[in-house]
Amino acid sequence: MFKIKKEQLFFSAYLLVAFYPRLGSIDVINVQFLFLSIVGLTHFFYNVFKDFHKTEYNIVVFLFFLIFCFSLLSYIPAFNLPEAVIDSSKLFTLFLILINVYQSIKQNPKLLDFAFKLICFSLFIEVAAILATFITNYNLTIAEKIGRNPVYRGLSGNINIAGFALSLKSTILIYFIQKSKSNFNKAGLVILLLLTFFCISLTGSRGALLSIYVIILIFTILNIKIFLNTNNREYLFKTLFYIIPFSFIFLLTELVFDTLRMSYRTSQIIARGSESRLDYWQSTIQAILDYPILGLGMGNWKILSISYGTEYIKDYVVPHFSHNDFLQFTAEVGVLGGLLFLAIPLYVIFIILKNYVIQNKSIFDYRFVFILLAIVVYCIDSSLNFPISRPLQVVPYVVLLAIAVGYYNKDSIGYVNKVFQSKAFIFLIGILGLSSIYVSLLNYDSSKDQIHLFLDYNNHNFDKPIEIVETWNDKFPSITQTGMPIKALKAHYYYQSGDTLTAIKILKNPPKNDNPFLGVYEGKLGQIYYDLEMIDSSYKYSRLAYNKLSKNLLHAGYLMNSLVELQYEDEMNEVFYRNKNYEEEGLWHNYIRGIYNPAFNTNKDTLLFYLKKARKLFPENDFIKIAKQEQEFGIANIDQAEFNAGLGSKYFDSGDNKNAYTYYDIAHQLLPTEYAYLQNMSLSKINMGEYDEALKMLNYAIDSLIIPRDNGRIYAIRGGVLLLQKDTYNACRDFIVGTKKKDKLSENFLLNNCQLYLSEIQLIE
Repeated sequence: MFKIKKEQLFFSAYLLVAFYPRLGSIDVINVQFLFLSIVGLTHFFYNVFKDFHKTEYNIVVFLFFLIFCFSLLSYIPAFNLPEAVIDSSKLFTLFLILINVYQSIKQNPKLLDFAFKLICFSLFIEVAAILATFITNYNLTIAEKIGRNPVYRGLSGNINIAGFALSLKSTILIYFIQKSKSNFNKAGLVILLLLTFFCISLTGSRGALLSIYVIILIFTILNIKIFLNTNNREYLFKTLFYIIPFSFIFLLTELVFDTLRMSYRTSQIIARGSESRLDYWQSTIQAILDYPILGLGMGNWKILSISYGTEYIKDYVVPHFSHNDFLQFTAEVGVLGGLLFLAIPLYVIFIILKNYVIQNKSIFDYRFVFILLAIVVYCIDSSLNFPISRPLQVVPYVVLLAIAVGYYNKDSIGYVNKVFQSKAFIFLIGILGLSSIYVSLLNYDSSKDQIHLFLDYNNHNFDKPIEIVETWNDKFPSITQTGMPIKALKAHYYYQSGDTLTAIKILKNPPKNDNPFLGVYEGKLGQIYYDLEMIDSSYKYSRLAYNKLSKNLLHAGYLMNSLVELQYEDEMNEVFYRNKNYEEEGLWHNYIRGIYNPAFNTNKDTLLFYLKKARKLFPENDFIKIAKQEQEFGIANIDQAEFNAGLGSKYFDSGDNKNAYTYYDIAHQLLPTEYAYLQNMSLSKINMGEYDEALKMLNYAIDSLIIPRDNGRIYAIRGGVLLLQKDTYNACRDFIVGTKKKDKLSENFLLNNCQLYLSEIQLIE
């Protein structure tokens, strides 16, 4: 009977982190770090109980602990101390995993293969999760030709994380493919590798593809080196186990799944090197220059990055990560800490390469080639993304680091061994471990409340009972995971509940160190004072918010409200011209409201130009529609058109289609841009049996006039005419369009007359 050892349980808890439940958290990483902190401390004391801690320690273990110490020193300059504590506690949890795995692997080297098996098992489940989504949404790729899609994130937070996680674990899978003696097992593992590459193509991750190309290059070079040392030609062909499956999927996406073409995503690695990342890196480098000694504080980049990126931050989409862990860590803890952080993977890669030793003249310990490849993939990921914040990626990396340095233990330091084996160190780890668990628990509890904050803010509905809102912790952490100050968000609930004074009091007395750079406090005050018709105060606070984030459309909208009322034309133009290309309806609405005011003396041609553009951008906006009609045709024409359209409707309801058409036509002549008159004219013609005339009017209205995006009825009417003319194909196309716009008549026509188009009906359903 197979017996699971306690060390294997600990390893399983680390490497199967992808399967941890969310447990009501806004992000599963909060649950993952909480569980990992508990497991890590438990594993540490288990090793102490077994005397596993009485071993020699590699310099890498010491360096990792030293990096943690640098994170503690960064508390000194930290702007937001809770964020520094939270992130340093996560770093300590990773240190616990490193030292625990190191101690365990020193006592039982056979755990290496068990760790490899766990990584491959995790890969199998992650691939299965993505494939299940692909099968469920098969029509997205095959019928609708939709390529890269966020639904293919699998068990991870997004598709880029999924792509890199698969790429890293594929390096370990290659080990088992080459080790397997059974052709059946080897075939099964190759199929898993094929599916892994296909799932990477579904994610469309350019970084993951880059890592695959780097794997192929390094793997080839290493195998050539081994061949030169051993004269064993078998090594020259080992890279093919990786190249052939990848090439097969590459060709498959080219020939069958053209929207998933790897060649296109590969070309984008260079052709579209992500301008936003370049902006983030430039800002991070500037922060390093500004804070070279102690950094700006662990976990504080998500806050201070705003002050470096006001020119490219839109709305509240803050660069929480610099998309380069090496740069961000350096910015947060200082240059020395950052160099040590970079030195760890480089040193491990170095010792693996250095210890290419031929044992028994012909046998090479090949496992460490795959550890090296996995570490390289992680370094690529760290150079482009933020894997240190995601246990799905960083935990396998830390485990593999510990295995590598535990195996090659030739660089231990005497005094480090004494310190790490001492009772004082054990006591210190116990205190830090318990503190880490407590911090993770507080963060997890807050993350459950943050779901309400996130959903309510996005839905613009703050109707939770104040009694519940008051229980939400706004001190630790003081900001949400997206960087929004929790206290400011709580004020929204007070305001909606009618307690305006309390809301204003909260917003006027913000904590000094949560996140003042977003302007959330000032922006909400600007809105409240506008609602209270205190325009000067609204202008004051809206201007403060706008100055902090000028490309935040909420701030621009609040400021525009007061500028229109105060008739500050120059400022209004400046705000509009800066943000007009974002095509946000509220901004355009207020600008049109301002320039349409006679007090602004706007040039007629300029006014008409913006009215026409706004009408096309926002066809559902009645104010813009009426303003444009008044400017083009005059108020008298609008009144007469409405009067005649009313008469037409009376005749239509009484069955007098001829007179109905006449009055609708008069209305149309007065307001030729109003599609509704043409639609009603066509209905009159249909009732009179003049289908060709009706079709001409409908074609003109649909092709030449502005129709609200959600109006599907006009397509149902035109489709009905086409059906009467026996043009079933085009009729059904109109019914499909109408059905997509939620028009019930179109849906009924479609189901009753278009049985030949069942596949398209299924797509809609």
